[in-house]
Amino acid sequence: MSEGMICRNPGGAPMRAMLGMADVLLASPDRRIICDRLAEGHRADPAGRCEHPVHADRPERHPCSLVRLVRLVDGLGRAVETS
Repeated sequence: MSEGMICRNPGGAPMRAMLGMADVLLASPDRRIICDRLAEGHRADPAGRCEHPVHADRPERHPCSLVRLVRLVDGLGRAVETS
């Protein structure tokens, strides 16, 4: 999945903010624990929206911005570990 697909955000945080948050998470020794907690409960409902209660007032398509952030961090973390 390309970075552009991960960071697409209609109505969400700008790409620079997403990358900034990813940098902070990548620097954390607790990255895996934090990312697992962030992604917890974010699943698609039958209509393709994220069913996490945080989106109750403003439905967001799945994968939502938090799931995309976690995927970005996972991908960048793997790239750093293999280089």
